[in-house]
Amino acid sequence: MDRYTVQEVQENLASLIESATSGNEKILITSVLGNAVLLSEECYKNLLITLEMLSTPLFMDKETCGLEDCCQSEPTSISQ
Repeated sequence: MDRYTVQEVQENLASLIESATSGNEKILITSVLGNAVLLSEECYKNLLITLEMLSTPLFMDKETCGLEDCCQSEPTSISQ
């Protein structure tokens, strides 16, 4: 994620919006008041959908989403 100050964003807003929308780039904007992130509307909508799915018990049910088999097995280490 690229990092910019508020002043840099003000000077380059159009090109940063283009980077966020066409290149699907996430841009961190730093400020003394706190940080913010600039991302495309498509990315934002996808994040909202993902959050909604993760907060819906039906989607997180192991049997419904087909994870019952992989959750039953023992974890393996990289060295095995």
